[in-house]
Amino acid sequence: MPFGDTEDERAGGADGLWDALPRSNGRTDIRANRLARTLYGSTVRCVSFLSTSVRASPTANLLAQPLNELTPERIFEAIGALTGLTAEIEQEQKSRAEEYEHAGRAARAEEEYELWDDRMKVVEDGIASRERARTLLAEARDSWRSRCARYLVDGFHESERIGQDVEAKERRRKELDAQIETAGEKVHRLSDDKAFDESCRTRIKTYEDQKAVESALKVEQNQNVGSIETLGGQLRTLQAVAAVADGRTVEQAEEEIAEAGRMVQAAERIKGRTEHALRVAKAALSAAEKGEDVAVAQVRLLRANDITAAPLVDTISLTEQQRPVWEARLLPYRHAVAVAHHQAQEAVQLLAALPGSLLVEADPADHLLGPGLPAAADPDLPVGRFLAALAERAGADGHIDPVAGVHGIAGLPEALTGRAGRIRAAQDQLEKAAGEDDEADEGIREAERTKSRADAHLRGAKAEAEAGAVQGKVTKLRSRNSAIEVELSKLDGPLRQAKIGYEAALGEKAARAQQIDTASRTLATLKKELEENRRQWSALLQHRTDLDLPRLNAQWTGTVDTAEQHLLTLDESEAMRPPAEWDEVCARLANEVRAACFPPGDPEQNRPEELRVVDEQRADRRTGGAYVRLIPDVLRIVGNFLTDHERVDRENASQIQRERQAKTITLTGAKAALDEARRSPSCRARRSPRRAPVSTTRR
Repeated sequence: MPFGDTEDERAGGADGLWDALPRSNGRTDIRANRLARTLYGSTVRCVSFLSTSVRASPTANLLAQPLNELTPERIFEAIGALTGLTAEIEQEQKSRAEEYEHAGRAARAEEEYELWDDRMKVVEDGIASRERARTLLAEARDSWRSRCARYLVDGFHESERIGQDVEAKERRRKELDAQIETAGEKVHRLSDDKAFDESCRTRIKTYEDQKAVESALKVEQNQNVGSIETLGGQLRTLQAVAAVADGRTVEQAEEEIAEAGRMVQAAERIKGRTEHALRVAKAALSAAEKGEDVAVAQVRLLRANDITAAPLVDTISLTEQQRPVWEARLLPYRHAVAVAHHQAQEAVQLLAALPGSLLVEADPADHLLGPGLPAAADPDLPVGRFLAALAERAGADGHIDPVAGVHGIAGLPEALTGRAGRIRAAQDQLEKAAGEDDEADEGIREAERTKSRADAHLRGAKAEAEAGAVQGKVTKLRSRNSAIEVELSKLDGPLRQAKIGYEAALGEKAARAQQIDTASRTLATLKKELEENRRQWSALLQHRTDLDLPRLNAQWTGTVDTAEQHLLTLDESEAMRPPAEWDEVCARLANEVRAACFPPGDPEQNRPEELRVVDEQRADRRTGGAYVRLIPDVLRIVGNFLTDHERVDRENASQIQRERQAKTITLTGAKAALDEARRSPSCRARRSPRRAPVSTTRR
């Protein structure tokens, strides 16, 4: 098919594409521009009459075809039938079917080959890995054998060297034993001179005893001088204090202090009473200013419950003319509470919690009753009716209830009613209490001054008595110092002679001690060397035991000479390789052999149980040296495993090769059949189509 972005481009490229196509079927190709002449000749004819009203005909022709049912497929079939290409079309279909069948067989054969190849690749990888492990195993065994030879040869020479060192240590130990015996006898001889020691001790002790006596006397003398100075200072201080006593004795001063103490106690008792009275007066003034000095609990309870209440005496105002009469009448009610009339019942219920309470009902209309009654001080709580009732019951001259025979005694210093009067009374009482408290303070201060003077008199009297005792001590100390001076003068000559003997004894003793020290150091050095000799001798023996030549011989499975001969066969780098590097090489090769035989990720069950135990022992750091010591076990286990699988690996490899050849033949045959089907004439014709447009006339 021609390609192009537009229809014109595709039409323009059709001729060039047609010319490039190969010829087919051995017939002369017809160019597109001559197709109509070839099919229909040079005369114009009607090939097909198309109409939407014509019914469909089952025959394969273009005549009488309904326009609305005509499809490209039916046009193609009709043209094919008219031009005689039906047989070629059927052959084309058969060729396509055969090609499709061969393509399916080739695809299935290739897919089966790839699946089989993937499975076999895993098996072949295992075979190749084990084959590589066999190669590495041989190298690892050679390295281990060379390592054993190196250890045996080095161990043998080291053992011989150790034997020579042990003999040298034993010879030196015998020499040290003899030298130690000689040095010990010298130290014993120098240290065991009893006459010399006794002479030195006697001279040294004589001097030290006399020196101690002199030192003791001088110390005592210095202490006495210091005590005299201290006592002199005390004496001057005591004499200054004693001047305050004014000739009093201690007994007189103590009696004076006792009397002053009684005065202070009496003043403090008075102060306590005045302080209490002052606190009471302050509390009374505060209560009066707050209106809480009368019926306090009752008023608080009622006001807390939103009931209008006040002390009765605060709701009444008396003039000076009314006081003599009305204060006598109000005395029984001085602690009563006035409440509003409509709240009286609720107030009575609340005051049930405070037995002994008095309650007076106040009515808003009471201010209209009884002219001449006391005025109301609280407009919210007028008690005119209550006052009128009192006035009706009262008689003359303070006879407030003739029926009951009750008299009231008036004449209080302050007004009974009205808060201002009670506040003034509380202020007066507070001023009086404050004045009495100030007088009590002054009394205490005066008593304390008296006691302070008595204390000073007593201190002076005691100081005078103590000064006499101190003076006596000073006199005794001065007498003792004079006696000490006499004793020191007598001791001077014997002390000089003792010092001469003492210094001579010290010199002789130092020289003797130096000789003993030198001999002792020599003895200690010899003993230390002997101890070090024994330690080194034991270490050499232990080192020779640790070499474990029998084990090295068993690992090499030969003699030292054969081991040396083996080392001579190695190259220079291997022959000079130290044992530690041989251990590293052998461990690395053993790990490579194991990894090649059992790659990482290989299932656990594929490993021999014995190898798993050896791996755990090599990984355990508590078993020192097991990582190298167990290398032969690893090589043995892996070698046995490879030997067991060698025949199976050869058989598997041969079988895989045979199966690959068979499957390759099958796959090649399927692909060849597919190529043959694609090269058939019908397929070549299909791949070389002719572009033959059909010309139709529509009428």
